[in-house]
Amino acid sequence: MEETTTTATNMPSSTGGRKRRYENINGDDITRAKAKVAQLKSRRDRSRYAKQSRNYVKTFFDFLITFGHTACMIQGRRQYGNITAAMFAQFTTTITRTASDGTEVMLKQSSYSKYKTALYNEMREGYMGDPVEPSRQLQDGISKHLKLIGMDNSYDGERGVVKITEGNPAWDLKFFKEICKFLYERGRVQDLWCLCILLFAFNLISRINRIFKIRLSHMRMKGDAWFVVYPKSKTDPTGNFKTPKHLYYNNAVPYLSMPFVLGLYLMTHDLDDGDLLFTRAATKQPEDEDEKPSEDTNRLMKYIRTSVFEVRINEDGKKVVTNQYWATFFSENSIDWEEITSHGIRKLAKSYASTGSMANTDTDAVEIRMAHSVNKTHKKHSGMSGVNGTYSNYMEKPDQFIGRVMTLISVSKLMLFCQSPPHLSP
Repeated sequence: MEETTTTATNMPSSTGGRKRRYENINGDDITRAKAKVAQLKSRRDRSRYAKQSRNYVKTFFDFLITFGHTACMIQGRRQYGNITAAMFAQFTTTITRTASDGTEVMLKQSSYSKYKTALYNEMREGYMGDPVEPSRQLQDGISKHLKLIGMDNSYDGERGVVKITEGNPAWDLKFFKEICKFLYERGRVQDLWCLCILLFAFNLISRINRIFKIRLSHMRMKGDAWFVVYPKSKTDPTGNFKTPKHLYYNNAVPYLSMPFVLGLYLMTHDLDDGDLLFTRAATKQPEDEDEKPSEDTNRLMKYIRTSVFEVRINEDGKKVVTNQYWATFFSENSIDWEEITSHGIRKLAKSYASTGSMANTDTDAVEIRMAHSVNKTHKKHSGMSGVNGTYSNYMEKPDQFIGRVMTLISVSKLMLFCQSPPHLSP
């Protein structure tokens, strides 16, 4: 029997929202449509990244020719198989920067890694020569050299000849509470979308990029708590998730109660494909959440700046906060609104979970909740270094305790801290 399924088409409604109209669509049509979408995405990605990658490899081969490595270029064809780790190491020494004391120092390790990645991709593709898989000897040699560059970077930072970039500061806890209250009380549909994402990021101590990957099917109710699992999370033989992140109610302050705000969000929003919580189904998310902010994350921060702070350009050409409430708040609390970035909320959440709550949480349990090592090649259970990070495993009770701490209920209010939400037993 031919497979059929349903798909949703959006129609405008009188209420300003969206309603779905369902049609039966042939399974073969869906397969062809998915293949076409994948083809278009691939074409877009190639046009976006190919030019930059080609320039990286061209710079490398220009170096090889200049320094007499002629065996790597024969009759206009690149001989990828003749490249060695020593050549790459010599190449990195030609791209340096001037330190504050006048000496030449290496660039950051990540800067050279871009050349390595572009080179490997072109070797496999065979852009201007015969395709070849980078040998294990080549990969190991370049990896060892990049590790040495990383050690040099650290030494230069300790000597003070290179400025160590720390990024923008963590959000102020008072600001976080105030923006949650503001969004909840103003109560626009888009405000609930923004509030729900911020509460998810804070409670899970997560990068906002990762929040946009969460689906409704990644959530469950267990006892008196919700729990969330990330994509690709492992299950035990009985099908239960091994590392659920617990979320609890704040029965005293509704705008800080994650499950309550999620309920308001679901009542006021249609999910694009019936499962994705906060993003459109067609929006491409980065595979590694360590990457720069995604399109959705930028959209969230743009909404905060333009629709919450109401940032505008004044007559002098400077960006200023025109919302009087927030202009006064920033002035009274000495907060620079331009330093409020998407990653600052995670810095606040980590600081609060570890020390700011005064709840004596386990540091390694906090690291495991942050999922530092998701998508990493080394299979550590947390972001901690050495043996401690390798052998510290997820346990349910510490995560439940951290989940209660992240509700912002003080542990000094023990009865409220341990209180379950009002609910009816089935």
